[in-house]
Amino acid sequence: MIEKYSNFQSFFYERGYFKVEKLLKRINELAAIKKQRELTQSELEERTKLREEYIKLFRAGFEQQLENTVFVDENGNEIKRKKDK
Repeated sequence: MIEKYSNFQSFFYERGYFKVEKLLKRINELAAIKKQRELTQSELEERTKLREEYIKLFRAGFEQQLENTVFVDENGNEIKRKKDK
C-alpha cells in the first residue's frame, strides 16, 4: 500500500492548513532575533507556545502517516499497525 501522505506537512496542506509553515517561519524568526539579542519575556513565552503547537501538529501528522502504513512480513502478509491504548 502506498502511503497517503509523503510527509507530515502534506497531511496539513491537503486539508487546507498552512499552520505548520507559519509556525516554522515564526520560530525561525525568533531564532534569528535570539542570535542578535536576548528575547523578551513575551517573545520567550511566544516561542514556547509555538514549539508546543508545532510538536502537537507533528505528532498528529506522524500518527496519520502511521495509520496509512502497511507493513509486509517475510511471507508477504500485510500487517496493519496496532494502535496504542
